[in-house]
Amino acid sequence: MPLVLEDGIRRLPDELLANIFELGHLSADDEDYALRGVSHVSLRFRTVSLKTPILWTKLSVTYTEAQIQTFLSRSGDLDLEIDTFHSNKSKIEPFLKILGRYSHQWVELFTWKMPALSHIECYSSHFLPGVTFPAQLMTLEMTLEDTDAVDIGALAQALQSMRNLRNLSVQLSDCDCADYETDWKRLKLHSVQIDNLTIGMSEGTVFEVAQGAYDALSFLTAAAVEISLDNDGGGPQFDYLQTSDGDFFPFGTIIVIHISKCINVLELCSAIGQYYEIAHTIHFDVPLEMHFTAGIHDNVECTPFPSIRNIEFHNCNLLCEEHIKFMLEHSLFAEVEDFKLASCSKISEDFLLDCRDEFGEKIQWTL
Repeated sequence: MPLVLEDGIRRLPDELLANIFELGHLSADDEDYALRGVSHVSLRFRTVSLKTPILWTKLSVTYTEAQIQTFLSRSGDLDLEIDTFHSNKSKIEPFLKILGRYSHQWVELFTWKMPALSHIECYSSHFLPGVTFPAQLMTLEMTLEDTDAVDIGALAQALQSMRNLRNLSVQLSDCDCADYETDWKRLKLHSVQIDNLTIGMSEGTVFEVAQGAYDALSFLTAAAVEISLDNDGGGPQFDYLQTSDGDFFPFGTIIVIHISKCINVLELCSAIGQYYEIAHTIHFDVPLEMHFTAGIHDNVECTPFPSIRNIEFHNCNLLCEEHIKFMLEHSLFAEVEDFKLASCSKISEDFLLDCRDEFGEKIQWTL
């Protein structure tokens, strides 16, 4: 190294040298920059590099377990870039097992090719605008937890890139803001068919995020839609079943709704009724001791929907016999062929036998 250059480097403050290292890290194509590019050059370079966590955020399957643990300890809580390319495929699984507990820090997963990849599970993830997924992907299970802002447009872009998707699970917890800054090309409503769509809303997720997620998912039509509401984000529970435009979201042949707070059954059934050309089965599942039938006697305008053939109530312990009689006589349920109840503790078998005498064999139950 020329003496002038060496003297200039020696005069650089550590903070400026660290910034230079960071720029080198960001522009480097390989993961060895921290190992060979700076930390093994001199004692000073090594000292500065050890105090610069970002240099240790690129991990390769070619590293030994000791090197992996060293990188993890030096990278702190920063996002990680994972490179799994290796000619020996047997090395990939143990590599990912070591890094599995840090998957919430993964932001990029590099590999040469994954032609057989069909199932991805991601936890506490965020989607960058323009990022796509492998076209052959068939199953995605994603959990967004404790997220300040969910980028709705980026989420929609990612989902639309999965052209062979058959099963999708989206779980939201402690998500308190929806971000619409990323624009996306909106596909035709309900234009893409999948087999199963599962959505969960738990504590701390506000209804703006729920509605934003539905906006991103509204291009899908699922054979079975399952929605679980166990949240305390404020606002009526019915708002957690609508898009930002106020359209009712669950759209599928089979609609399963788990709910832990009060909701008007007739209002909900009436909303589902507008999709009478596809909905076939509605399944309500309510935890113990939760209010479910408030408003059941309200004067709600309802039009029977001929495609609905099955109505099921499970674990509705506050569902009373008068509510059952009211629904059986209500015009909304006139075309229902099977009316099933399971584990509804306030409904007696004698009452159900009387209902069967009056309304026929469509009454079915499991006590």
